[in-house]
Amino acid sequence: MSGGKPGFVLGLRPRRYKTTPQQTRISEAAEYCGIKKGITRAELVDKMRNCIPEYFRKEVRERETPAP
Repeated sequence: MSGGKPGFVLGLRPRRYKTTPQQTRISEAAEYCGIKKGITRAELVDKMRNCIPEYFRKEVRERETPAP
């Protein structure tokens, strides 16, 4: 029953949205630093303060250095 009417409804599962470039960069940084569900708050804070800035400094250096 759907909406109080007899019968049934067929539907498709929702698609995943495309990630924006900012979301992609942050997810890559989180994967690099080991940030995932289930880590403690202290671990998260430590990685956000120390590892994430290091990752982005390294990424900027790689983008600015011309390839030979």
